[in-house]
Amino acid sequence: MGSHAGNEQFRISKRASQTIEIASPFLVHIQAVLGNPFDPLTNPEGIVNLGIAENKLCEDLMVEKMKSVQAIEESPCLLYYDVNSGTASAKKSAKRFIDNFLNPITEIDEKNIVIMSGLTSSLETLAFAIADSGEYIMVPSPYYFRIRNDIQDRAEVNVLNVPLQYKTDHKPSMCEMNSEILEEYYQKAISENKVVRGILLSNPNNPSGDVLTEDQLLDILEFANRHNLHVIANEIYALSVFDPEITFKSLLSLPLPNPNMVHFTWGSSKDLGLSGFRISMVYTKNPNVLSYCLSVSAFTTASRLIQHRLQEIIDDKDWLSKVFLPTKFSRMQKRYQEITSQLRQHGARVHTSGATMFIWLDLREFLQEPTFDAENSLFLKFMSEKVFVVPGKELYNQDPGMFRIVFTLDEPVIKEGIRRVIKVLQDCRRQL
Repeated sequence: MGSHAGNEQFRISKRASQTIEIASPFLVHIQAVLGNPFDPLTNPEGIVNLGIAENKLCEDLMVEKMKSVQAIEESPCLLYYDVNSGTASAKKSAKRFIDNFLNPITEIDEKNIVIMSGLTSSLETLAFAIADSGEYIMVPSPYYFRIRNDIQDRAEVNVLNVPLQYKTDHKPSMCEMNSEILEEYYQKAISENKVVRGILLSNPNNPSGDVLTEDQLLDILEFANRHNLHVIANEIYALSVFDPEITFKSLLSLPLPNPNMVHFTWGSSKDLGLSGFRISMVYTKNPNVLSYCLSVSAFTTASRLIQHRLQEIIDDKDWLSKVFLPTKFSRMQKRYQEITSQLRQHGARVHTSGATMFIWLDLREFLQEPTFDAENSLFLKFMSEKVFVVPGKELYNQDPGMFRIVFTLDEPVIKEGIRRVIKVLQDCRRQL
């Protein structure tokens, strides 16, 4: 009796157990990094985290902006409840932001905007809305590893990987992703009795930095329309294209075959360097998807204070377009060129990119053999040197040997991190 009671107190639900089982063993390494972070002054022997996707290159500008925002008298109403799906003023501000920076081809109605508590909330909510448990959403790979968790942990929607094909002889940020590739993987899924409900496009791509062209996007939209698939447009890096030769096109700026099947989302974490704000927006013209988003908005509510402060930032079009963004692009391009040059000097190959905050590093020549086990061995060498980079397997890359490095961190951090990365590469060279 006592033994049974003792065991029963640790029993959890099946769905809770399944969610725990989904969790990647890689989280152990992330916890180790977070538990011993490098600091040039207080912890120089700590682990340098080149894996966290944050842009700190314009922290000085944003801090000054935040000071001016906080100097504005704030209404007492911010202390209290408002509509769970976002305040009326926040939705109007989101509409203006889309109009100002994403060039929508049709009128944006703020009534079709839902403010949420970050991209995880956005993607999970949209997955719940368009697919049932056990069904699939196509995702071009590699992709940010949390995407699988975002749509699977609670919504129980599966990811159907569609590998990007890289162009090695083309201008920066180009990859092969078209309707033929999608059709191949779609038909294979159908032959295996899988139900596919949509495509999740993260453009620009994390981790590769590839930016899909207008022609590619239109081709993908036609494919989706042909098969009556939803398209989730994750454009969280829309304003992180730092190469002036690359043109980013939002799906909202294109003629959509079926506007009711395209759902847009953006958040402030990456483009504005405000990962601590935990706020995003969803825009959809589909009345049923919108109705669902509104009905569950109590679970995705963003802080009213954060909504207000983000409004003050994104409504300042002149500051964003003439100060913050140009400075950010300039600093990103300079830093990217500096770091990639150092890495190339030591034999690493770099997938040329002009967007996001990542260096997609090709280290296949440093593997003992072309396997994911060898990739993991190289990753463990980085960890032994106390520098954390994300291996391609964790980002669902098709082939072993790719690693993701964040280059937009504080200068002392990136400088020490790259020094440690290069040391590992030098050691590997001597052993090969």
